[in-house]
Amino acid sequence: MSKYFVRSRAGSPVSPTMAILVAMWGSMAASANAAVPSTASNGSDVGREPGDGDWVAPKRSTENDIFQKWLGTWTCEGTAVGPHGTTTKYKVTWKWTSVLGGRWYSAVYARPRQGTVVAYEANITAGYDRTDKKYLLTSFDGFGGWSKLSSVDGTFYAGEGTPLGSKSPVRITFTKGKDENGRETESRIDIKLEVGSPPITESCRR
Repeated sequence: MSKYFVRSRAGSPVSPTMAILVAMWGSMAASANAAVPSTASNGSDVGREPGDGDWVAPKRSTENDIFQKWLGTWTCEGTAVGPHGTTTKYKVTWKWTSVLGGRWYSAVYARPRQGTVVAYEANITAGYDRTDKKYLLTSFDGFGGWSKLSSVDGTFYAGEGTPLGSKSPVRITFTKGKDENGRETESRIDIKLEVGSPPITESCRR
């Protein structure tokens, strides 16, 4: 037999390299099995900070609570002003849900076709980056566009994206809306999207 092969327990030839890899994989698997705590938990480990031998998620950032007020389905009336000064009205919905144990929030932005306004849909993810201490908001849309924004206060987001087909600055501002009596309320949100000039505004209610 060639000097480059050895025999396995079953008698078939195995290269020395393969034999070493098999041994390494077996050692790694044994170490991993020894390090991973039992999964037969009642869930009491969830939310604990990592400790010796514990493979658990860190506590959820309390800063994420700011997104709780966004949960649910919002119906919005939007206003956009075209390059020639013409004003276009449209309706959209935002549907926000909590995902991944409340560490992130997901939204679907949907605008059906309305006259000359084309249909549009985007998927959005928002959450808090505890490392950089910033709120994050990213989106991907049905036109192939994207945006990546951040905020220090959770209301004004700035960054860049390609919502119009080429990379440009993007800014989104979320402010508490007002009811019929002019009083601020958690059941309404005003949104201002700045991609070009003038900005697009949306008034939303839940």
